[in-house]
Amino acid sequence: MKVISVVSQKGGAGKTTSALAIGQGLIKDGRRVLYIDMDYQCSLTDMLGGQDGSRMTIYDILTTDRPQLRDGLIATDYGGYIAGSQMMAHLDVTLNDANPREARMQQPLSKMPGQYDAVIIDTPPALSLAQVMAIYASDVIIIPTQADRQHYQQLKSLLFTIGRAKEAGCAFKVYYIVTRYNPRVKINQAFYDAITQLMDANGVEQLGIVSESSVIREAQGTDADLFIDYPRSKPAQEYGSISKKIADRLEG
Repeated sequence: MKVISVVSQKGGAGKTTSALAIGQGLIKDGRRVLYIDMDYQCSLTDMLGGQDGSRMTIYDILTTDRPQLRDGLIATDYGGYIAGSQMMAHLDVTLNDANPREARMQQPLSKMPGQYDAVIIDTPPALSLAQVMAIYASDVIIIPTQADRQHYQQLKSLLFTIGRAKEAGCAFKVYYIVTRYNPRVKINQAFYDAITQLMDANGVEQLGIVSESSVIREAQGTDADLFIDYPRSKPAQEYGSISKKIADRLEG
């Protein structure tokens, strides 16, 4: 079982969209996926089916004395998910005295049953304890980013956060994807080049580009599966290629 965290420190990067689509791509190839929603906005939870009042949210699990992910598992045909909670916005304060806080996700993940091929974690769009927990627990980190000034600036901060985790002994691999890309927009082209140079300098491999498309918004608005309901769309092809590359690297 490999843990994949989708991470950004800037909203609008396509983080939740990418987390869902990468999981759908892995599921399409026959892998069983567990999603974990650590973003206090809970968008991934809504897309997957919402909360179940009889199950713990990820906030409930992380703030118990002995966190167990199975207490929040909502089973599905493809694997399952752990619902998010708006209370995750207060996690930094709630776990202020916990030690070590950064590694708190590693213990419950290590106790999960072995029926999952991949765990995909959606994280908050800002530096936070939840984001750092996910980074520390990861085998793979995927960074989605738009090709613009704001996202370019946040990448520098995120790479610093990731570098600190590596210094602490984390051994994850890091990749990035460029989302909502439109080559006809000159500013996209300019910042695409800048982002490529920054990531190359930091040894971060690009997995692909996802084009700007209304198909993604339509799929999310109708709770559709990008690969089942829009199989010939450009985003399905692009995310399919990205998911295949991730699967290959997980096996390598």
